[in-house]
Amino acid sequence: MGQFDHPNIIRLEGVVTKSRPVMIITEFMENGALDSFLRQNDGQFTVIQLVGMMRGIAAGMKYLAEMNYVHRDLAARNILVNSNLVCMVSDFGLSRYLQ
Repeated sequence: MGQFDHPNIIRLEGVVTKSRPVMIITEFMENGALDSFLRQNDGQFTVIQLVGMMRGIAAGMKYLAEMNYVHRDLAARNILVNSNLVCMVSDFGLSRYLQ
């Protein structure tokens, strides 16, 4: 995760390994997961805003493909949204590097 550098991929800030449980620290995303964010704000976005969010997700996935990674669990629950409605792909637990 630390090797990714793209505006639509969640940024790794650090890892805590000296205590249990091991923790991954990422940038803060004010609005949380996309699925719950859209449910809580149903009908409050314009088509342009929604298309912008989808475009960001697609750009992040394209970047991962260019880096030879397959996410394998793309879902709204694994997309995080910040205060500017920028969507970032997260949760790389099932991702695989392809040679």
